Amino acid sequence: MFLEFLMVSMLYFVAVSTSQLNGGFVTCGSVLKLKNNEEGVRLHSHDVKYGSGSGQQSVTAVQDGDDVNSHWQILAARKGTCKRGEPVRCGSKIRLKHLTTGCHLHSHLFAAPMTKEEQEVSCFGNNEGDSGDHWIVMCNNDAWLMKDAVKLKHENTDKFLAVSGKQYGRPINGQHEVVAISVSKNAALWKTAEETFSSNELNFVAYIDDENSKTMSNISAAVAAPSIVQFVQIDSLVVMKIVKHVDSEMYAGLNEVAGEACQGLLTGLVSSDDRRLEITNCFPTARAEPMLDGDEITQNNVLYEEQKQAEMLDMLRKFRDMNIDYELVGFYQAHPFGACFAQETIDSLIDYQASVPDGVVLIYDPVKTRQGQLSIRAYRLSTKALEMSLDGDWSPESTRAAGLTYENMLEELPVVIKNSHLVNVMLAELTLESGCITQRSSSHLELGTRRSLEKCLRSLMSDVDDLNRTVMAYTKYVADKQRYDLTVYNAMQKRQAENEQREARGEPPLSFDDIKKMKPPQLTTKCGMLESFLCSSDARAHSDYVTEVTSENIAKLFLAEAVVDLHGSRDCSGAAASVR
Repeated sequence: MFLEFLMVSMLYFVAVSTSQLNGGFVTCGSVLKLKNNEEGVRLHSHDVKYGSGSGQQSVTAVQDGDDVNSHWQILAARKGTCKRGEPVRCGSKIRLKHLTTGCHLHSHLFAAPMTKEEQEVSCFGNNEGDSGDHWIVMCNNDAWLMKDAVKLKHENTDKFLAVSGKQYGRPINGQHEVVAISVSKNAALWKTAEETFSSNELNFVAYIDDENSKTMSNISAAVAAPSIVQFVQIDSLVVMKIVKHVDSEMYAGLNEVAGEACQGLLTGLVSSDDRRLEITNCFPTARAEPMLDGDEITQNNVLYEEQKQAEMLDMLRKFRDMNIDYELVGFYQAHPFGACFAQETIDSLIDYQASVPDGVVLIYDPVKTRQGQLSIRAYRLSTKALEMSLDGDWSPESTRAAGLTYENMLEELPVVIKNSHLVNVMLAELTLESGCITQRSSSHLELGTRRSLEKCLRSLMSDVDDLNRTVMAYTKYVADKQRYDLTVYNAMQKRQAENEQREARGEPPLSFDDIKKMKPPQLTTKCGMLESFLCSSDARAHSDYVTEVTSENIAKLFLAEAVVDLHGSRDCSGAAASVR
């Protein structure tokens, strides 16, 4: 769901209105909302299936103008052409693709769920679909104007997209029924609502492409345009908000209860002149509700995800209204000891870097910060790792060919914290103030790391166990691969010799297809070599913390021993002098 929210938010906040670019025409490839002329509700869909009829994904209409599941993209008909940016002609056939779920607006001869005399409208198919996805734009001009209300006529059944006037109960309480009707009337009129965006202005969103492209495969365009950022500049306001957010949740014990990292979204801008990513603000994201079983509960979970996305979109809108940078540039997470290397983090980075090549993740270490050392590190996926993730092939052969290891899977960027001018003046005054004398204290000599060191060692032991399991799986894979290669080689040699004998007898040679179809062994880990890379990175993060802490503690122990010896020698010399 996060990928869909990221996509829609980018569309909403970075694109410009088509009315300013194309003379008020609705264009092919644009993303829009359709508002019913009679009921004032917007065409909507979500991942909730009909309980009757076709059982396909339901299509409804909602009053909320901010719902991210009300965005539709205009595509050409199957086997048709539609150049992006061209006005949609009246009488032309189009398809409407639901942006968050990727399926197409569809109709067929099934009866509607509530109004049985009318025809069901659903959301069906993906990149292929069928002629049931075709709708004819009925309007009075040469092309579809944004200000005009149009009718959408289903090609196969000659019925019009409309709203019945009835509303559903639970679990989608208050949402309107969408049907296909035979008689053209006011309920079948639709106008564009809110912003309408041209795909010409959205070429940075690589995964929005035509009907013949797959969502994740199009992300490869992001690899073709690598990041120009060489360091990250963070405003001190962002640092304070992250620290406050994490500390409040840690004190409340939410990390232990929810079982997930404390996280949020980052906003800012990219300065191409000095190749700098400026992070100027942030806000926390709501924690996910526990996913339970059951049809009704599953629908409630989907509705909760929609509500959470709407809240995040509303926050970005408020940022824009307050003249705050609202472009998403990454996200932040809190991980003790900086051990952030998990599959979920990698997936989120893929989503961000696919849309924003300069996107990063900030990893905040609350343990080191409480010990007086602020720890915020910025990571992004390397180009090779991003390519591997897009291909979905983390086999040992592919990683070896790409030269990818756990050390170069992620790139760490330098972090610079920027204070405002007023803060710098205040710090300078505090430094120069004569009455401010630092009190003598020996707190810097205290070890005070026993509990955190013990917890880190326990985590390190768990990482070593996981790493040992992946190493054993890799060892087994290597042995199986060697046996497989030997078996294939022997079979090929035997078949070659047999074919030579058959040719000598004038018989046709046998095919090698059965040998080539022999199934090779597979690495038994969950994500191929990626899992072992993540285990290695986690183990290195914990071992680095242990090394740093123990080195400091040993230095403190030697210093304390020297101080004790000095005081002891002074006491002995003083006692000797008193005896004399």
